[in-house]
Amino acid sequence: MDQNLAEQLVHHFLKEHDFTLFEAKQATQLLKLTLLRSKFQQTSSMEEAQFFLGFSYGGQHDVNLQITSPGPQNEQIEDAICEYYETRKSAHKGEKSFTLSVFVQWEIALRGKIRSVVPERSLHILTSPVNPMTAKHDHFSTQQILLKVKATLEAMKMNPATTAVALFAHRYHLPRVFSLAREQGFGRIATPSLDYLPRDQDSQCAYPWLRDFEGFFLANALSLMGALRHEKYLVNLEYFPQK
Repeated sequence: MDQNLAEQLVHHFLKEHDFTLFEAKQATQLLKLTLLRSKFQQTSSMEEAQFFLGFSYGGQHDVNLQITSPGPQNEQIEDAICEYYETRKSAHKGEKSFTLSVFVQWEIALRGKIRSVVPERSLHILTSPVNPMTAKHDHFSTQQILLKVKATLEAMKMNPATTAVALFAHRYHLPRVFSLAREQGFGRIATPSLDYLPRDQDSQCAYPWLRDFEGFFLANALSLMGALRHEKYLVNLEYFPQK
C-alpha cells in the first residue's frame, strides 16, 4: 500500500469513525492485508514453469441447475493455457520428449479444447466430490486445489518450494490465488501476461455474485476478510486462552 494512502486512511478513521490512533492504524493494516493487498511479484517465468495450474471462474448451468457449460471466462482461461502450452512445446529442443503437466479445475475442461492440446498423461482435471444430497459437485475452494496439487508434487518427490509453477485465473482472482499459493509453500510462481486472462463478468453465470463487478468485489472482500478472521481466531493457537 502506498504510504500516502495509508496515512489518509488513518486520518479518515480518526476523523470519521472516532477510532483511537491504535485502532485507526490497525484498521488500515487489515485493509492492507485484504482489500488493498499489494500487487504480487512473480518469482519465476513462464519458460521455467514445470506445471501449469488453471483455476476456474464461474460457469453456466442448464435447466437442471447443473454446471454444463464453462462460460466465456473459463473458455478464455482454457485458451490461454493451450496457447502457452503449444508455445512451450514448439520451443522445446533436445533428445528428451516434451513434458509439461497441466492441472485444471473441471469447469475449464468442459468445452474439451484442452484435451485435444494436452496429452492425457500430462492433463490432470481436478473434480470436486459430488454431494449425495444434491447430486451436484461441492464447491472446490482455491485453497483445496492448491493443497491437492501440493500433495501430488510431494508424492512425485518434488518440492513445491523449488518447483516452478504457472498460475492461470481470472485476472481479478489471480492476486488471491497467488497469495494462497505462497502461503501453501509454493516458492517459484509465474503468471501469463494479463492480456491473455479474462477481466469481465458473465451475466449468465451460475453464481449470482460473479455476474457483475459489484458482486465479485463484495464476494472477494468477504472471502479475504473471512479468511483472515479464521486465521486469527479459529486456527492460530495464540488467540485461545491458555489453561
